[in-house]
Amino acid sequence: MAGFDSPYVPGWDCHGLPIEIKVDQDLGPRKAHMSAVEIRRACRKYAEKYIDLQRRDFKRLGVLGGGTIPTSP
Repeated sequence: MAGFDSPYVPGWDCHGLPIEIKVDQDLGPRKAHMSAVEIRRACRKYAEKYIDLQRRDFKRLGVLGGGTIPTSP
């Protein structure tokens, strides 16, 4: 609005406490016997599921923008 170039880059926020809470619920008592690395893998797998769903929906809806989808590491 002030004449600056600000390209739109579509992406999503798939990290943090909401995912950890959901994975905790899914793992239940098994979590007590898992290492931190295994728990992080479960969280990443859960997040990747939703990244794939969102990517599909972005394509279906024709979302256009600069950059590459996904923006998640």
